[in-house]
Amino acid sequence: MPDRGKTAPALAAFWLRGPAAWGFAGLAAAFLIVGLPAATYTLNHFYRDGAVIDSWYLAWLVWRNDLSLSVPNLLGEGRSFFGTHLSPILLLPTLISHFVPLGMIAWFSAVIGALHGSVSAAIYDTVRRGLRLHTRAGTVGAVAIAAGYGLGGLAMAALMLPHFEILIVGFGILFLAALSRGARGWAWLWLALALSVREDAGFHLTAVLIVAQAIRRRRDAWPFLAAALIAGVASFAIKRTFWPDAGLMSSVFMGDPPYAHLTWALVVERFWVIVGGRGYVWQTALVTILWALWRRDLLVAAGLAASVPWIVLSVTAVSNAPGTLDQYYSFPLLLAAAWPLIAPSWRSGAAVADAPRRQTLAWAAIMAVAMFAGWRGELVFYPRVMNLTLRTTPAEAQRVEEFGVRLKEGVRELGLVRADAATMSLWPDAGHSLQWLQEPARVPDSLRGNDTVIWFEPGLHDSLAWAAWLSSRLPNQFRVIGTNIVMATNRRLDQLPTFAPLLVATNIVSRRMRPTAIAQYVPDGLRVAIDAPRGLIAQGPHSWMRYGLDYHHGVALPPGHYQGQFEFRLVRVKDRATAVLRVEVGFFNARIVAAKDVRLQDLPATNPDGLQSFVVTLPFEVTPDLERHFLELRAIHVGNAELVLRRVDVVRPFDE
Repeated sequence: MPDRGKTAPALAAFWLRGPAAWGFAGLAAAFLIVGLPAATYTLNHFYRDGAVIDSWYLAWLVWRNDLSLSVPNLLGEGRSFFGTHLSPILLLPTLISHFVPLGMIAWFSAVIGALHGSVSAAIYDTVRRGLRLHTRAGTVGAVAIAAGYGLGGLAMAALMLPHFEILIVGFGILFLAALSRGARGWAWLWLALALSVREDAGFHLTAVLIVAQAIRRRRDAWPFLAAALIAGVASFAIKRTFWPDAGLMSSVFMGDPPYAHLTWALVVERFWVIVGGRGYVWQTALVTILWALWRRDLLVAAGLAASVPWIVLSVTAVSNAPGTLDQYYSFPLLLAAAWPLIAPSWRSGAAVADAPRRQTLAWAAIMAVAMFAGWRGELVFYPRVMNLTLRTTPAEAQRVEEFGVRLKEGVRELGLVRADAATMSLWPDAGHSLQWLQEPARVPDSLRGNDTVIWFEPGLHDSLAWAAWLSSRLPNQFRVIGTNIVMATNRRLDQLPTFAPLLVATNIVSRRMRPTAIAQYVPDGLRVAIDAPRGLIAQGPHSWMRYGLDYHHGVALPPGHYQGQFEFRLVRVKDRATAVLRVEVGFFNARIVAAKDVRLQDLPATNPDGLQSFVVTLPFEVTPDLERHFLELRAIHVGNAELVLRRVDVVRPFDE
């Protein structure tokens, strides 16, 4: 154990030693303040919320892979990732991973933490060097600005779907900052590293250099501009020659046939999504414009102007994620937001101080606030609002990993298995042992005939998983103890040695019924007193799930016939001639499609001791106009009985 009495003085002495020590300490602080939460969020992304395809795909790539960066067999056996992106930088973490005793998810989380921490460190280094912040107070200020950029909305949007493209921003900032100060040796190094991240990195940096040169020409920038442009063209040529895989331009951006999807209504819809839910996008752009106007210097807005082609390409894309600048697709705008920190040095050719320094610091603080400020009149800390939580515990991660091991061992006992992407992350090379949860439009009959469905609940694939479970009429439901993983199956998993120690029987629908204030939890359900106010006892299935700025609070079912089943027991009845309970089935922001007043004469027998349970069945139909609305089952207290709502189920009739 270190001697605490000696540690504190040692740290103080280090802090007081001089500017070099302060600079190193500040760099480490900027890296860790952003990097550690990013790594922890990524763990949470896999173990609690449930990862999506891209997450475990990239995790697979950078963990003990080969030099061709082979993709998982599930996504194309024998295929190289270089057919998707020419990203030689990813060889570095995959080579290092062979010597690090970490599993795939833990290693990928460390890599993502390092990438995001590096962007914060790049901002810190740029501010400290470019504005000559070499004092202790200046170091603290540089760390604060770096943390603001690193934890702001643009970086958090990229972290929401952990990706490596943000490294273009980190290396790009260091390259442009070094070039602006005349440090050409460092500039060549950072440019080379930026170009190794992805084939389009050269074009992003070329765009910034072209606009900057048009406003404030610098002779030393031309070789770098030419190198970035040539590298961008060469990267696409190399990729097309050696890895002629299907490109992303048609599948993600242009569509097939090109731009057949594009309508004015679509563009307007996406515009309002960005205005209402992507405040960090347009607010940082607005601050940049105001900054340029206040300084009367177009150079401040050069980075923003350079990102316009990317914005146009994204907003008109066939895919909705780039179309609304969601997730990591807004990464060029983070580079654009950082450019005003570099612009003073670009104009002067060296670090700046005095009035330019004070003005840049003031506007940088405003920019950081703009990244955190939400819309609808609230100040939003994006790591909170985007559910970038730090809740995952080692015990929870261990249980999820153990389930992954058991799944590999016992998958044959589960019959035909369909699983969501989050479950696939536990076994990304499952081959044909697991089937994807797929939309029927892609895989006909994918919802029927399954023996087991596995998914993270609540999660991004709730509705699809429920559709597969209900359409396959799977009667048994289990939860992996201490996790959000659930299984619906026609197997008695509690009798299988492989799975029984990890599972507990559950009722998925009942768990997502939300009680109101008139209901109290008792061991066997929700109890309502006879004199409680009339109204809702519980409704659902709801479970607020936030993925980034997207909300999911319910389940939408495909068209077809279903039954709601409400199990309850009566404790005391006031008037035996009137209803004792009302049940309804409706849809959020839509109509009620079925309702029933439950009377004593509808029940099969008397219940003098209040111990007998009754099941009320309520048939309903999901019509095509309701399949995008969230289902709502409601149990309503009518003021005539004391009762316990024991469970709620949804089933599909066998005779449909």
